Amino acid sequence: QNWYSTLVTRPVKSVDFANGNATVKFEDTWANKADCSITTLTYTNKDGETATKQITNTATEVVCDNIALGATISITSSYKPENYIPDDTKVSPAIEKVVEARITVKVLQWNVANGVASSKEMQAWSTRKASIASFINTEAPDIIFGEELIESSNFMKDMMSTIDPSFTTGTKSDYMVPGAGAKYKGYYGDRNDGGEGVAVIYNSTRFEEVSSGRFWLWNDPGNPGKLTLNNDSANCNRIAVWIRLRDKSTNKEFVVSSVHIDNSNTSADEAAGFPIMTWQVNTYINNLQARSGANDDQLPTIMGGDFNCGPQHNVIKNISTNPNYNYADTRIAARNLGKPISYPDTSLAETDAKSRSTFVKISRSFSLSSGYTYTCVQDVNAAFDYIFMKRCETLNFHTIHPVQVGDVIMSDHNPVTTEIVIKF
Repeated sequence: QNWYSTLVTRPVKSVDFANGNATVKFEDTWANKADCSITTLTYTNKDGETATKQITNTATEVVCDNIALGATISITSSYKPENYIPDDTKVSPAIEKVVEARITVKVLQWNVANGVASSKEMQAWSTRKASIASFINTEAPDIIFGEELIESSNFMKDMMSTIDPSFTTGTKSDYMVPGAGAKYKGYYGDRNDGGEGVAVIYNSTRFEEVSSGRFWLWNDPGNPGKLTLNNDSANCNRIAVWIRLRDKSTNKEFVVSSVHIDNSNTSADEAAGFPIMTWQVNTYINNLQARSGANDDQLPTIMGGDFNCGPQHNVIKNISTNPNYNYADTRIAARNLGKPISYPDTSLAETDAKSRSTFVKISRSFSLSSGYTYTCVQDVNAAFDYIFMKRCETLNFHTIHPVQVGDVIMSDHNPVTTEIVIKF
């Protein structure tokens, strides 16, 4: 009796549902559990029949097939005493796991910089685009948030067709919609004041579009325009785009969105509390939630963008602290959860606000032997790029990547990636 009372059931790490199957993953092998012979999983399948699966001590996962979301899996481990006869085998107390829909989504946020021709601040797009595409191809994100994409100079097409040669672009009204590529599709929204815009791009092998839209960050969001507030004005039109996606493996939906907030961030703007930026952020989130149905349908939502403002200011803090918003900054969430955080200047402590910089200062020099040479240094006071999440379970890491590859400085903004776990 004393021996039986100490029996434990093998710990479960996760239950992942996809395409009518649930993969049960265990914490580790139980190879050293000599007195445990096997672990048994019992559930009712979609045909109403009792199904049983078993896993040995050396295996770490087992698939329960033909199972429905919401089903319960009962798990027990079988033991035997050191000196036993078959009838002495005992079963541990059962633990029960409910099958829930959970997916992992890798997200990239990147302002690729609108410089078309070479200048003292930026190498030409023709020099940068291959390195940008190579970075995206290597990182293989599921969702890409992009800003400062220039339609007239084919930024989107150049970037994506290098990754996927079958990627095409077409027109729909006065904005561009990427066509039927083998992997990536998306939505581009032009500012309508000079050819620059923002985009959301998604992995079409995993997700499909349910609905999408765009809106401008001023008094009439459904039409192009530039915000004027009292005697102040934004520097240009600002736009946001969103897509409501359906995950093909679970048939569940979530919302993704990209935005570029105005750079009204002078010392005078700061002294006044950044009125233009504050107004635009509030307009952005309110319209995103209403237009996509994210709030009405309580959908997980991921936002990415260049917000042109540091995390110490209320413009950014309000995104998390306002009870009507309540979006988690993925960098802060990674710190609170003890997840890996990486950034270019490793001499800085992670808690140092300067480690959050996502912007570089670029300079160039000239010599007769080598022509122009570009160099960059991290701007320590420029944390502009963010990924926010709402109604998501957790995340696995947060990385600010170096922006220079060999002789190429890909952008004046660092690419930022994170991996978010969504539990539906």
